[in-house]
Amino acid sequence: MSGSITMIDLDTVVSRVTGTTAAISTHSGKPGQGDIFVALPKAAPVGPGGPDYSGAAAFLADAVRAGASTVVCTEAVYAAAGLDAVEHGPLAVALVPDTRAALGTVAKARFVTAAGNVRVFGITGPNGKTTSTHLLEAIIRAAGHVPGVSGQ
Repeated sequence: MSGSITMIDLDTVVSRVTGTTAAISTHSGKPGQGDIFVALPKAAPVGPGGPDYSGAAAFLADAVRAGASTVVCTEAVYAAAGLDAVEHGPLAVALVPDTRAALGTVAKARFVTAAGNVRVFGITGPNGKTTSTHLLEAIIRAAGHVPGVSGQ
């Protein structure tokens, strides 16, 4: 038996994560009980029809099955996911036109610190990530800041 679905706005998602340890995931297999899942479009270039959300409905359903309690997605992805037929607990859904922008807003609220804004750098690619990360860490430290390094 599935739980209730409550429609909320992005400001409510932001208020729920501000100053908490809530996890935010964009990987449908990663959310745990009570986490927030944001359904992102494919990383392909945006075409004339806008971002490509194909497949996102299945990922959204997987994230809800995995325990996400709040999801952020587009109206089309929500409609295609058929969450009424998916087993889940109480679920909050925020419908937004652009999930990438929404992810930035939610992440900023989640990771706000007493020290102020935290700058985040992402280093991707097939080669040189570890070396680049440690070089950037040394540069930031030499500039008098306190860096943090995280990775998989």
